Amino acid sequence: MSVKTVPPEDYVVQLLAGKDFISSDDIPLSDDFDYVMSFIIVAQYDCETSRYRLEPLDGSHSRNGYSIPNMIIRMRS
Repeated sequence: MSVKTVPPEDYVVQLLAGKDFISSDDIPLSDDFDYVMSFIIVAQYDCETSRYRLEPLDGSHSRNGYSIPNMIIRMRS
């Protein structure tokens, strides 16, 4: 069994793909990998050292049986 791994900040860069920001709606939630990565992004977020910024929003976003908190993700300038 092969396990897909990507550093969280690289995953954020892939999700942003040149955009200024993304929201929870833009996280694919296609499978367990996307679901787990969304929580790692939040859990490993450090507002002082992270290459991205998180803005938590009210509510949650659900797709394909997965539910994650609403948030905006931006790369730091």
